[in-house]
Amino acid sequence: MPSEREYEQVLQNEPANGDAFVALRKAYRESNRFDRLVTLYETRAQAIDDQAKAAELFYLAAEVRLDHLSDTSGAEADLAHAVSRDASHRKAAKRLKDIYREQGRTDEYLTMLEMEAVAVARTKDSARIDELKTEAEQAAGQEIKRIARAVATPALRGSITAKNLKTVEQARKIFAAIGEYQTACRLYELELAATTDPKRRANLMFRLGRMLAEKVGDLQQAAQKLSDVVRLYPRDDKALDTLAAVFANPQWTGADGPARAAGLYSQIARRRHEAGDVDNAVAALRKALTAVPGHSEASTLMERVLTNAGRLADLDRFLRECVATARTDQEKIEVLFKRAHLARTSLNDIAEAMRIYQEIVALEPPGEPRRKSWPRCTSNVRTTANWPSYANDSSKGVGPCVSPQAAA
Repeated sequence: MPSEREYEQVLQNEPANGDAFVALRKAYRESNRFDRLVTLYETRAQAIDDQAKAAELFYLAAEVRLDHLSDTSGAEADLAHAVSRDASHRKAAKRLKDIYREQGRTDEYLTMLEMEAVAVARTKDSARIDELKTEAEQAAGQEIKRIARAVATPALRGSITAKNLKTVEQARKIFAAIGEYQTACRLYELELAATTDPKRRANLMFRLGRMLAEKVGDLQQAAQKLSDVVRLYPRDDKALDTLAAVFANPQWTGADGPARAAGLYSQIARRRHEAGDVDNAVAALRKALTAVPGHSEASTLMERVLTNAGRLADLDRFLRECVATARTDQEKIEVLFKRAHLARTSLNDIAEAMRIYQEIVALEPPGEPRRKSWPRCTSNVRTTANWPSYANDSSKGVGPCVSPQAAA
C-alpha cells in the first residue's frame, strides 16, 4: 500500500484521484490534522466537475473550520463556494445564513434567500417554498413596514435610504421567485413610491406592468402601467411590444384591443424598417396581422418592407397568405394582380403569372370590362408578343403592385 507521502504526491499530480483522497481523508481524520483535512476537501472540490459533489466538499471543509479551527471567515468563504456550486444545498445555505444573521448582515442574508428561492422554485417543493416565504417575511418584514410608513408620511420620506430600497428590491425578488406575485407587485408599488429617479421609475413601471399582465392576469392595471412608460419613452420598443401583447390578449375586455395591438406592432415595425432591421420589422408585422388578420396598414407595410429588402420569394409567400385570407372576391382579385405582376416581372415565372391571370378570370363577374380580354391573353400568353405590354396596362388592374426598383 502506498504511504501517506506517496498519496499526497499523487494528489499533487491528479487532484481528482479518488483512491488518494479516501486514504488521506482517513489519515487526517484519525490524526486530527484538521488544517490538512480542510485543504484536502477544498482541493478535491476545485478539481471535480460534479457541482453537487463539489458543493458537499466545500460544506464539509466549512464544517471542519467552524467545529475544529474556529475559523468563521474561512468557513464563510467555503460555504459561499458551496452555495455558488449548488444553490439547493440546504445545509450549506443554512450555515451561511446563520453566520449572516448572527452578524446582522441582512443584505447578504436576503441575497442567500434569493439564490435559494430561484433554486427551490425549479423543484416546486411547496414545503420549502413556504419556509422561504416565512424566512423572507421575518428577515425583511419589519424593515418594509417602516419604509411603507415613511412613504405614507411626507415628513419622513427623506429618511428613506438607498439601503432601504435595496431591502425592498431583494424581498421583491424573493417573492417573485417563489411565485408570490401579488406580494411582489405590492413591493414594486412601494419601490415606485419611494423612487425619484425617472429612468429607475420607468424601469420599475415596465417590470410591474409585465408582471401584472403575465403573472397576475390584471390586464387593465398592466396596460395603465405600460402606457405610462410609453408616454415617458415613446420610442421604447420593448414597452410598446409588451403593451401591444396586453391589448392582443384574448382576455382583454375592450373591443378595440386587437386594433390597438396591431397599431402598436405596426409602429414598432416602421421604426425597425427605418433602422434597416428587416427581420424584426417583419416579426412585428406578423404579430400585427395575427392580432387583426388583413390589417390594412400592416399589410401595406409588409409589402414595402419585403420589396425594399429584395425578399421577393417572401413577398410572394405573403401575398399567397393574403389571397387565402381575403374576405371578398374583389380583395382576392386585387392581391392576385399583385402576385401576377411579381411573378411576371421580378420572379420571371411566366407560367405562374398565366395561371394567376386565369384564376382572376374565374373570379371576375361576367360583364366586367377587363374580363373580355382575359381569354385571349391567357390562351395566347406563350405566343403573343404583346402580352407583356398588356399585363403592364394599369387600366387592367396591374398597377397596384410596385416593382422593387420603383419601391426603392
